[in-house]
Amino acid sequence: MKQLFSLALALLIVGCSSQSQVSTPNPSPEETSFQPKLVVGIVVDQMRYDLLYRFWEDLGDDGFKKLVREGFSCENTHFNYTPTFTGPGHTSIYTGTTPSMHGIISNDWYNYEEDSVIYCVNDKGVKSVGTASSSGQKSPKWLLTTTLADELELATNGRSKTIGISLKDRSSIMPMGRAGDGAYWFEGAKEGNWVTSSWYNETLPSWVTQFNDRKLCDGYLEKVWELSASEDTYDESLPDNNPYENGFTGHLKPTFPYDLKAMAEANGTYDLMKITPWGNELTIEMAKAAIIGEEMGVDDIPDLLALSFSAFDYVGHKFGPTSREAQDMLLVLDKQLADFINFLDDQIGKNEYLIFLTADHGAVHVPSYLKSLQIAAEYWKPANMVEDVKAMLATKYGQGRWVLSYNDDQFYLNRKLITEQKLNLRTMQVEIRDFVMNYTGVKEVYTADDLARFEYTTSMRGVVQNGYNHRRSGDVFILTEPGWLKYSTFTGTHHGSPYAYDTHVPLLFYGWGIKAGQSHKLVNITDLAPTISGLLHIQMPNGTTGQMIDEVFH
Repeated sequence: MKQLFSLALALLIVGCSSQSQVSTPNPSPEETSFQPKLVVGIVVDQMRYDLLYRFWEDLGDDGFKKLVREGFSCENTHFNYTPTFTGPGHTSIYTGTTPSMHGIISNDWYNYEEDSVIYCVNDKGVKSVGTASSSGQKSPKWLLTTTLADELELATNGRSKTIGISLKDRSSIMPMGRAGDGAYWFEGAKEGNWVTSSWYNETLPSWVTQFNDRKLCDGYLEKVWELSASEDTYDESLPDNNPYENGFTGHLKPTFPYDLKAMAEANGTYDLMKITPWGNELTIEMAKAAIIGEEMGVDDIPDLLALSFSAFDYVGHKFGPTSREAQDMLLVLDKQLADFINFLDDQIGKNEYLIFLTADHGAVHVPSYLKSLQIAAEYWKPANMVEDVKAMLATKYGQGRWVLSYNDDQFYLNRKLITEQKLNLRTMQVEIRDFVMNYTGVKEVYTADDLARFEYTTSMRGVVQNGYNHRRSGDVFILTEPGWLKYSTFTGTHHGSPYAYDTHVPLLFYGWGIKAGQSHKLVNITDLAPTISGLLHIQMPNGTTGQMIDEVFH
């Protein structure tokens, strides 16, 4: 009998163990729905991974900490391509693939057909809606693959509501793909309104018009940006008025407090909102209005709200990641997130919605600050190198416009002229590669021919290749040394590299179907979209190259 009992017990254990390997959502006892009623995708523009823990002790319990403690955190999440910019970042998050597949290779790139640099969402074929300016002539026409929003619309036969909201047009448009219901962005300057394009609607929905009529920006411009916590809270940041930050126009020095009303006219009037915590608050209020106005999350058909906080990026560019302005922006955003989570609890219901939070890229420390600490860093100035390359080609092949453009550290060659002159494109690419390798600051140089013919799965070559699109990218790619930054000033920071400071970002899941936990396994940002697709039980975006993050399902 004991032997039979032991055998039965062993079989039961094996069966349970086998069952535990099935990757299925793990809702809490209170959750009975097949899908979350609402998915809220949150992107904090330029939020490096380390900032979450750098300021951990200063955060409240109901914002970022709540997402970490009660949700699932992928601690080793990286962007697996370069360049790391806002346009390709938001696109990769929602498509589950890299620029090599979805086609958004940068915020701007050289276009052979138009012989000019184009912006990733510009579209002269659509009309502005909500503004008389051309700022509404935007669409996702350059996007080559589907997004989570597209697939959700397909899965529900168009019954889902999919809305993108951000101060930046590209951050609201790209997540929506081509079939999303609406994308709204902020038109600052003298207007201070949320706008869209005729790609989505011929007129603004009534809830957007009503929101604009509230004139929240007028109230925000009456405020003074002061430190939101006591002075000793900011010991993780550099002193106020340090030499590595850039101030507002007309403000004598970059120090608190900032009187917004006094600075408004010299800083673009309503555009000033984008570089203050009230830019994020305005975004959240718009998100609340969208949820109520579009009746999102009210039935069992899942909806998607793509929300991007751009203000953190603006303040990073101006002041840098170690500034008090950046720290205070994050501390205020923490409180704003807590308020938004409470709103979702009340409006949608606890455990009825799913949040994911990540960033579209990180940022390097201000190179001039790194240099003061004797850390290897420098400013990359390729202008002389580009002119030298043009002179080298003219000497060897005669006068001609051999280089059409140098954009995002890529040489775009005149392929038509090269063909007419019966020259070898591959040879010219190699000649440029060998020539520019002699310049200080250049770490590696790659030719389009190599990236098109070979598959690189490791090293920086693979990361560069993931950002290479056969029809849109250049002919020769330059990778600078770590810590080197191409920027117009010695203050503030930028991004775009394949190094950890630009690629390592937070990735948090919280709410419906998510159990508390964390993983330190490598996760690519392209794994996010297929994971959300799995939780929703819908098809992955059609260009997906990422994998589901298995730990999120257990």
